[in-house]
Amino acid sequence: MTCRQEVLAAVRRLRGRTGREAFRLVEIVREAQAATSSYAESTIRTHICSHMCRQAPVNAAVVYDDLDRVERGVYRLSVAPSVAPRERLYWKRQRRRSLTCGVTWS
Repeated sequence: MTCRQEVLAAVRRLRGRTGREAFRLVEIVREAQAATSSYAESTIRTHICSHMCRQAPVNAAVVYDDLDRVERGVYRLSVAPSVAPRERLYWKRQRRRSLTCGVTWS
């Protein structure tokens, strides 16, 4: 499973076990680590805060709208989670600029 899939499964397990909708970051990380040792804590945190959060700042090229940040350090599953990644507008602009300058992206 990918880290994203592990995090989504962890949030669903927490929701089923506790009946709550929102969880602290540390709760999600612990639950994901309990199910797998494939990913480091920092990787899981980065996925939650930067790649899976709808309100994440523009610092990752590809993000999903899987989680909503309810308050600082508290997340819940989005009402309509994304199926496909969305590229941040910032990265699309950077790619366009680089193409006009002759720089290639891999």
